[in-house]
Amino acid sequence: FPSHDTADINLATLPGGAVVLAVTVQQLTAGTGTGTLVGRVGTTTVTGTLASTDAAGTVAATVPAAIPLVVPTAGAELNLLGATAVRTDGKVRVVVVVAEGDRSPRQAEIADRDTLA
Repeated sequence: FPSHDTADINLATLPGGAVVLAVTVQQLTAGTGTGTLVGRVGTTTVTGTLASTDAAGTVAATVPAAIPLVVPTAGAELNLLGATAVRTDGKVRVVVVVAEGDRSPRQAEIADRDTLA
């Protein structure tokens, strides 16, 4: 886990209108110190806290009250927030389930599987 000058580590830009269904942060390699991380979409916290010293395999679960979350029209950053201190080592994995879409209706289409004789 590289050291950063900022407490926020931007992971992805989510398009406006997307729906965030789940986010997890998993500890792959424990770090040192007292730093913690939480996953956020924009300013909304979407995961539990993951401590830098948590054992490998520990998962900070999705915060149910924040999910599903519709991303504002302008889009939002998916990021990790150093909640109490900046971590300087360790490895984490972030998994996010996003359904992209837009607010305008689409014309129905037939998939190839529906056209078999």
